[in-house]
Amino acid sequence: NGKIMAQSATVYNVIISPGTITDNPKVDNEERDREVQELAKILSEELGDSLELGVNDLIDCFYEEDTKNRQWIRVARKIERPVIDKIKERADNKLNQRTCYSALRNYITYGPEYVKKTTLTNGQLLSLTPDQVLEALRSLTGKKHHVLYYGPASKAEVETLLKEHHPVSPDLEEVVKKHPVKVVNKGSSVIIAPYKAPQFYFTQYSDRGETFSKDDIVGIELFNEYFGGGMNTIVFQEMRESRALAYSAYAYMERPSFLDDTYSFTAFIASQNDKLKKAVEAFDSIINDMPESEPNLEIAKAGIESRIRTERTIGYRVLGSYITCMDLGIDSPIDKYVYEGLADMSMEDLVAVQKKWIKGRNYTYAILGDPAELDQAFLRSIGPVKTVSLEDIFGY
Repeated sequence: NGKIMAQSATVYNVIISPGTITDNPKVDNEERDREVQELAKILSEELGDSLELGVNDLIDCFYEEDTKNRQWIRVARKIERPVIDKIKERADNKLNQRTCYSALRNYITYGPEYVKKTTLTNGQLLSLTPDQVLEALRSLTGKKHHVLYYGPASKAEVETLLKEHHPVSPDLEEVVKKHPVKVVNKGSSVIIAPYKAPQFYFTQYSDRGETFSKDDIVGIELFNEYFGGGMNTIVFQEMRESRALAYSAYAYMERPSFLDDTYSFTAFIASQNDKLKKAVEAFDSIINDMPESEPNLEIAKAGIESRIRTERTIGYRVLGSYITCMDLGIDSPIDKYVYEGLADMSMEDLVAVQKKWIKGRNYTYAILGDPAELDQAFLRSIGPVKTVSLEDIFGY
């Protein structure tokens, strides 16, 4: 009938230093107009950008108020979206099978305590103010940190800019680098997260606490490409093409991101509820007794080599590659190790990798699905069963 039934808008709160747009009578209107235009340019360019801080609500800019004094402008945008919209988004997340699976995957990887410690409740979210976030972020400049730059300026020019624009105390606070610790599997268990749907999402996750070694880079990279990635892999051909037991399936060994991090193995199936037992048994079969195929091995090696040959590490990725090497304690990029060792890898070598890293592992089996439609007797046969709620896995 022509009436507006609903309206939606995204709202940003912008907080700036009061001295940014000055009322100084010594500044004429033309100069003030230039200040406003410059600030408008900063806002339009920066508000949509993601930041390396990990929270997209702070942009630090420099603004030259006069030739002698420079000051920080803190431009804070509203924490993502209005809090009430965020709470609605959280509720919507629990209605989406993919986001529920992601939460379940996080829950079994890092454990329930990690979820609780890193997730604000709705009540905490409602009481959070931008000032609290800004205060925490402002304190970061008082701690030891790295400054990364990629661009045309020389080292001397960058150092000069940092002295002018990034003044820091000579006594910066020491920071202990901490990372989330993955759960190590000591035995097999089953976790069910109820979600009513005609299909289930299933994952089996295993971490034995093994830390990074550059000697294992090539073998694990080749295993992932051969066994569990794209259309030419064993998982795709066995689980989808030959047996039609899943409409989505993959498996891979995840490499640590830093020296104290650990290797973990993940296998995933999405299929119809009545195929649970057959799908899991078939998957376990090819995981523990990997089919051998020389043609597939050559395809996997050619695929890796082609990717490395054509990929370019440019722009900010140069810095990202440097940080990865630093975190893992290696002096060359991962792809260099892979490229140099790939040609010598044989099927015998690949089988040895599978036996060392994959065969006979303990798993946390996690299923997102309708308990009434799942084969509970089968699930009990592979490990003790625990049911968790969506509130448990999301943390709210």
